[in-house]
Amino acid sequence: MNKSEKKELKELALSMAFRSDMDKAARARSSRSEREIPLDEFVSFLNAYNGFVNHQPRQFRKIEGGKWRA
Repeated sequence: MNKSEKKELKELALSMAFRSDMDKAARARSSRSEREIPLDEFVSFLNAYNGFVNHQPRQFRKIEGGKWRA
């Protein structure tokens, strides 16, 4: 990083507008995680995830030949 880039970053760090934007982003990030999730949506998610995780595994097949590489 050259001197002018470092200077620009220092000025940005001192900017009240930048701090305000970062505060808004932090509040938006935390408020999403604290919202209540409807029970039916949560159960639907769990069912879909369970279906994905508990699928019947396929039998292993060895890859033969050298043409499968890019």
